[in-house]
Amino acid sequence: MSLKTCEEEAAKLALLRHIGLPAGLFADVAPKVLAAWRARAAMEAPSHLREHQDPAKLTMLAALLYCRQREITDTLVDLLITTVHRINARAETRVVNEFVTELKRVAGKENILFKMTEAALGGPDRLVSEVIYPAVPGGAETLAALLQEYRTQGTGYRQHKQRVFKASYTNHYRKGLIQLLDALEFGSTNTARAPMMEALALIKRYSNQATGNTQYYARGEHVPLDGVVPADLRELMYRADKRGQMRILRSVYECGVFQTLREQLRCKEIWAVILTPLAAAPEPVNLRRLKAAVKDRWGVVPLLDMLTETALRTGCLNAFTPLGSRENIDPDVLFERLLLLIYAYGTNTGIRAVAAGDHPHSEDDLRYIRRRYVTIQACRDAARAIANATFAARHAWLWGQGTTAVASDSTHFSAFDQNIFTEWHSRYRRATARPAAHRLGRTGR
Repeated sequence: MSLKTCEEEAAKLALLRHIGLPAGLFADVAPKVLAAWRARAAMEAPSHLREHQDPAKLTMLAALLYCRQREITDTLVDLLITTVHRINARAETRVVNEFVTELKRVAGKENILFKMTEAALGGPDRLVSEVIYPAVPGGAETLAALLQEYRTQGTGYRQHKQRVFKASYTNHYRKGLIQLLDALEFGSTNTARAPMMEALALIKRYSNQATGNTQYYARGEHVPLDGVVPADLRELMYRADKRGQMRILRSVYECGVFQTLREQLRCKEIWAVILTPLAAAPEPVNLRRLKAAVKDRWGVVPLLDMLTETALRTGCLNAFTPLGSRENIDPDVLFERLLLLIYAYGTNTGIRAVAAGDHPHSEDDLRYIRRRYVTIQACRDAARAIANATFAARHAWLWGQGTTAVASDSTHFSAFDQNIFTEWHSRYRRATARPAAHRLGRTGR
């Protein structure tokens, strides 16, 4: 992530768009087929591609360019989000370090205020230097420290961070971010984001050669502010021009727009790529046959029955103990209510819907068990028991002796062998160190 990377990726996207592939060129092609064409074109040398007949050659090259255009668009969005975050993080770090270095905490503020008030009332007609300074321990230096502490709190801190953000943006990152903005096409169906779309169009219009060097927006120009520029940046956005009129600085306004754009891109209120919904592919014939064979051999097993069998074999429900000192619920009744609760939460059905089933347990009974028995630690202990039982039941002749395979919520990934202190981190996309207790609570190993 750097300014050079932003320029290079924006140039790539411009070249791909210059070729002029139609937007719906592969609308009727299955994604797997398109990916196969793209992979084949990427792996072959140019000399080998030239040897193909024109239909195959052009199809593979078009698939490569089509996919690369979308990949680079995603890369540019990530670069924009990450760059704005880097500017903001560096500005915050710098401001915090400055304030920590210069800030002097003054103890006993209430006592100082009382002494100042008492001295002022005792000599209202005398000079401040004769009345106030002698009453304050440390005199004028203590009062100066109090003033500095006040200025470093509240909006002063946030505005100072915005000044550092603006300086970093203007001196280095502005060119790259403007190029990213020009290269991407943003959209939103949320009417509340209409001012943000107007602000992006305004920045793009002023970034051309005719108005690119102007410091202010033109008089009479409509500049959206609400929902676009953070409140702590607005006071820094206005400056008097040569005629003494207050006008909006373009660079400061752009800082606010990029900060807001980053947040709205992350929550998908604004997007840069529109994906056409794909039609459902027909179910493979072999899959239907496999399902039919499994059904003929084992029949249909309800999920609740599978949960019951798991609980009976592993004893995982023993982890759920009452929070109080005593309990008179029959163990069989408690077993059934815990199963219904786990089913309600695990399938997202809900307690009320599960309580309406054909059983003698009411909604109030289930909620009572939820309050008395179901805790975070109990759930972790139950999950640990199921995980350990699953590992113990694996056949070594089929799965092997390796312990690097980890699965969770239909996601499969690799982890360090025999290392219980690691966990996959979704942000950094790699195995990262975690406390042993946290890791044990998730996997049971």
